[in-house]
Amino acid sequence: MEIEISDESDILEAKRMAQEAAKIVVNVTKKMAKDITAEARKEIVINTTDSATTAAVVAAEIAATNAKIASEMTGLIEALVLANQEYKKAEIETRQLAFYDSLTGLPNRLKLLERMDFLIQLSHREDRKFTVMMLDLDKFKSVNDTLGHAAGDDLLKQVALRISACLRDSDMVARLGGDEFVILLPNGHTPENAEKVAAEIITNLTIPFKLLDGNNTQIGASIGISFYPQHGITSTELMNAADIALS
Repeated sequence: MEIEISDESDILEAKRMAQEAAKIVVNVTKKMAKDITAEARKEIVINTTDSATTAAVVAAEIAATNAKIASEMTGLIEALVLANQEYKKAEIETRQLAFYDSLTGLPNRLKLLERMDFLIQLSHREDRKFTVMMLDLDKFKSVNDTLGHAAGDDLLKQVALRISACLRDSDMVARLGGDEFVILLPNGHTPENAEKVAAEIITNLTIPFKLLDGNNTQIGASIGISFYPQHGITSTELMNAADIALS
C-alpha cells in the first residue's frame, strides 16, 4: 500500500492515518497476544486433564501456539513498519512544501530568510561578509501572455537550472514568487567577484530558451546587489537594498 501525496491536506491526512495505524497495531497486538495465550492455556489445561496426555503433547501444544503468535505478530510488525514509513514520508513532504517552491524545487522565501538569518549571525560572529542579489526576469510577462502559463512555468524551471549552474554548492538561489529570485553568495565573494557572477547569470539567461511546446523564446534579466554589512544588518534591510539597486 502506498499513499499518494499531492498537497498539504493529503500530507496531514497521511500523518494522521500513520499515527492511527500505529495505535491500532499496538492495541491489536496486545489483545491478540492475550487472547491467544489464554486460549493456549485453556487447551493445555483441557488436554492435561486426560491422563494419557504426556509432557511431549503439552510441549507440542505450546510450540503450535507460539508459532501462531509469531505468524500473527509478523503481519502486525510489517503493518507497523509500513505505517512508520508513510509517516516519515509525510514529514518529508511537509517540509518540502514548507521550505521549497513547488514549481522549480528551489528554496522559497521562508527557507531563504532562514538561511539569511544564519549567515547574518555567522558573519557577525566571525566578521565575515556576504552578498545578496535580487533578480527579475525581463519580458517574462510577455511569454505568459502570448504563449500561456504552461510555457511560463516551463521557462521558470529552465531559468532556475541556469541560475543554479552559475553558482557554487555553498551559494543559494531562492524563488520569491512570479519571476523574482534572490541569490545568496556567502563568504568568499568580493564585490568584484559578485559582479562577475551577476554578469554570468545575465549572459546565460539571454541565451534563447526552447520550451516544451516547441516555441523558442528569449528573455533578459536584471540584478540588484547588496552587501552585508555595508548595506544592512538584517535580512529585510539587505533585500530592500538589493531591490533598490535593481530599480
